[in-house]
Order: sequence, then structure tokens, then C-alpha cells
Amino acid sequence: MGIFSNIGKTQAARPKGQFFTAGKYEATVVSARHVKRKVGSDEFFVVDFDLEGSTSPEMPAGTPATWMTKLTGRYPEMALADIKAFLVAATGASEEAIDEDTITEALDGDGTALAGQKVKILVEDIKTRAGLSFSKHNFFPRE
Repeated sequence: MGIFSNIGKTQAARPKGQFFTAGKYEATVVSARHVKRKVGSDEFFVVDFDLEGSTSPEMPAGTPATWMTKLTGRYPEMALADIKAFLVAATGASEEAIDEDTITEALDGDGTALAGQKVKILVEDIKTRAGLSFSKHNFFPRE
């Protein structure tokens, strides 16, 4: 076996996805991953997409995009609700059918179990009472 013998088992490197800005998107899932920070204890659910349609001039069709939600910290239940909404849209399953096994299957292996699934995403900038803002990602199935 040579140094390049495992090349068939890898995926080509892809550009780092841009984080979503406010707008409406049609996207195809590339991968879904559970990421643990190397320093500290933060954990994230990360999904990479290829955009097929967009209303955002900053993110036209063809842009690689990334959505991530923090599983640790002050609001883990919000992250789980967002992950459930994503999985309902990506798999076509009912909310009741989404459980820990569904997430485990979606993250299985190299993270490409959901690759090719198509979703619609509406991203809104939400202002907090403290005057800060965050991006709310809403996921919908694509017909």
C-alpha cells in the first residue's frame, strides 16, 4: 500500500461554508456533523449546504453555506428544537418520529447520511430585549 492508497475513502476538500445572512434559500445538504471544541467543552451540530437558490445578494446560488447550533451553554433546548425542525425538513419524518436514533443516523459515519436532501431555509434577524441580535433559521421541506 502506498501513501495514496486511501484516497478513494475520502471526500474532496470543500470551501468553508459562509454563515447564513437574512433571506430565503433553497439548499441541498452536503453533510451533518457533531463537533466538539478542542479547547473547552462546547459542542455544536453543524450542517453544510450547497445553495441552489437565494434572495440574499451576499449569498447567491452556488455558495457553500453552513448552519450551526450550540448544544452546550445556556439554551440547549433551543438547539434541540432547531435540530428537530431541520431533521423534519430534511427527512420528511413527522416531529414525533424524530428521536435520538434519528440524529445518530443523520450523523453516522462521515456525516453524509443526509447528503442530497433538499430543504428551504428562511433566516431572520431577531432583536433581543437587550438590543442584541441573532439569526433564527427556519427549515421547511422542498417539494
